[in-house]
Amino acid sequence: NQGNATFHNGAGIEWLTGTLNQACLPGTTGIITDQGALRLKDIVRKRLPVRVKSYSFERQQWEWQPVIGWHDHGPEEQYYALALVDRTSWRDLTATANHLIMQPDGTKVPMASLRAGDRVCRPGFVPSGDQQQLVLGLLLGDGSIDKHGRLQITHGRNQRDYLEWIVDALKEFGPTVRQVQGGYGTWCWDVRFQAHPWMRELRRTWYPDGKKRIPSDALSQLRTLGLAIWIMDDGSFRDGYYCCIATDALDESQRHLVEQYFTSRGLDGGFSIRKKNGHGTWHFIAKSSRTVMEIIADYLEVLDESLIGRKRWRHPTIQHGKEGIVAVEIGSVLPVTLRGRTTRNHGFRSDKPERRYDLTVAENHNYCVGSGILVSNSGGHPVLAILDEADMVDPPVRQRFMKTPSGPS
Repeated sequence: NQGNATFHNGAGIEWLTGTLNQACLPGTTGIITDQGALRLKDIVRKRLPVRVKSYSFERQQWEWQPVIGWHDHGPEEQYYALALVDRTSWRDLTATANHLIMQPDGTKVPMASLRAGDRVCRPGFVPSGDQQQLVLGLLLGDGSIDKHGRLQITHGRNQRDYLEWIVDALKEFGPTVRQVQGGYGTWCWDVRFQAHPWMRELRRTWYPDGKKRIPSDALSQLRTLGLAIWIMDDGSFRDGYYCCIATDALDESQRHLVEQYFTSRGLDGGFSIRKKNGHGTWHFIAKSSRTVMEIIADYLEVLDESLIGRKRWRHPTIQHGKEGIVAVEIGSVLPVTLRGRTTRNHGFRSDKPERRYDLTVAENHNYCVGSGILVSNSGGHPVLAILDEADMVDPPVRQRFMKTPSGPS
């Protein structure tokens, strides 16, 4: 007796499990386990007592959870193939239409309901607040993100120490450093980071029409570290304390956002616009300049050695992020027909539909396939959970309940 439903002598259990467990994956699907990547059908057929990579939305962490249910749901030829935007093959996940796919907020969506542009989740690096501020400051300054979601920055050789600090601070994004030819026969340091889902989101918001524009809510997120990075990139000091920030790439509407941000915080100043090209520079008044220098003093030092004050980065220690759950954009979802593969003893392709399998995972009830996408399992219903737990103690229990092929009595 479970959930006000009583089944006598096991009649109807097979009908119930068959109805609830229609959601499955083809047997060739790779599963991330504590013993490495294994095929789903090998785990099910051999009832391997492995632990799979699973995510706890309650504890906000990845965990290795044991498999407590192994399900072979028979043949099926109609599936859906999902490919991510950053895919390395033509499909990253194949599943039946009603298999539930985990969303970044913990909800579940059937495979057939997903569309291009939707999000799924997988393991990935989640940047810390300090790293987010660093990238925000770079985007306001000299940084850019290409259409593939790769951050890029270029600095002169006299800022090598500053660039090395950035490379170390963002080392989880896989930086590549190289020397490139600059203007007037000089050379510069160019750094490119690997693509990341978070960077792709930034690209979408910062480059709505292919050209970098400050989002309306970006400056409200700016903190001390981000401001210091911005000034280190585009700022300068005259006579050691008069501070200004070059805003050449900003149009009038964006300059208004900058002016509104600074004046609302008591940092008064104004723009000077060059008639020749329309480029603008924000100038703080003397009092505000001294305030800015005090605000960023822990990150940036102004060297009052000439009429144009030089800057020196203090190489502060920042907090790094950790592995978490990241949202990844779907590129396409298409219906596909899968049939059996070539058999071992015969050189012809079988016309039999591909068999479908699934697992039940303890506690979190989800697991990662080989591409990293997080999917739900076949154990969400209380009756199925009872059978799975019973199987761990007495394996024949499920078989005894599954003998009757008829519907519920």
